[in-house]
Amino acid sequence: NECMEKPNEPVTFISVKSIDWSDENIHRAGIIPIVIEGDEKWIGVCISSYNTSIGTFGGKHEDCDYDLLDTAVREFNEEVGDNFPHITCEDLMDCYAIKSDYSISVVVPFTEKSKSFRSTAEVHDLLWVTPAQLSSMANSQHLILDSNMCRTGRPKAFLFSYDLRRISRFVVEIISSVSDFNVVTDAHF
Repeated sequence: NECMEKPNEPVTFISVKSIDWSDENIHRAGIIPIVIEGDEKWIGVCISSYNTSIGTFGGKHEDCDYDLLDTAVREFNEEVGDNFPHITCEDLMDCYAIKSDYSISVVVPFTEKSKSFRSTAEVHDLLWVTPAQLSSMANSQHLILDSNMCRTGRPKAFLFSYDLRRISRFVVEIISSVSDFNVVTDAHF
C-alpha cells in the first residue's frame, strides 16, 4: 500500500547517542511520544492547526538550533505548549529514534497519556492510537473524517503528513515489538 510504503533508504531504530545530529541531508526532526499501560502501547500523533494533516511533533532546522536534536526538542516544546512538561536534549540521551533518509523521530516514553489537550498555535489536537490503529489509519484508502471538528456541521477530513506516511509501518513495527522503553525521568505529566 502506498501509505505504508517504506522510504527509498533504510529506516533504522537507533540510539540517540549514535546519531549524527548535524546531518544536512535530514529535512525534519521530531518527537513521537509513547505510553505503555500494561499490555497496551499508545502512540501520540498530532493534528496540525495549519492544515488537516495528522503527523508527528517536529519540524525543520532553524538558525537558532544547535543541531537536529535541538530542533526536535524545540519543536516538541513549541507544539505541545503547556500540555506536556518541556523536555531537554539531555532528557533524550537514553532514548532511541526512528531515522529515515528524510527525518529523525525520537521515540520518547512517558508514564501516562495526557487526559486532554488544549490547542496550541501549531497543534489542534493530540490523538493517542495503538499500533493497530495507526496501521489501519495508514492503510486506509479513505480520508479520516471527524464531524466534531468542524463548526459548519460538515465532517473535516484529515490526511497523514508526508513524514508519518513514510515511517508509519516502521513506527508500528518498532512500537509493537519493543517491550521495554526507558521512561524519561524528568518529563512526566
